[in-house]
Amino acid sequence: MPPRVSPLKDAQKTIQSRTDNTNKLDVKYINAVKGRGIIALGQFSKGDFVLEYRGDLITDYHPTCAGFLFSFKWRGKTW
Repeated sequence: MPPRVSPLKDAQKTIQSRTDNTNKLDVKYINAVKGRGIIALGQFSKGDFVLEYRGDLITDYHPTCAGFLFSFKWRGKTW
């Protein structure tokens, strides 16, 4: 088994090549409230680089950004 690439080096390589490693990810439309979501098609290990977030980073609360909703599904159970 080849040695594991560090998450930092994996992230740098992915960002510099302007690609995402999407073989373990799929984008699905959830519903009108949630919109689209990223679904894992395989397992990830702790510390793995998954993808680069290309959206706006919101650091301060603003009424137009009233909240965030994250749901997770694992073994048939949703949180």
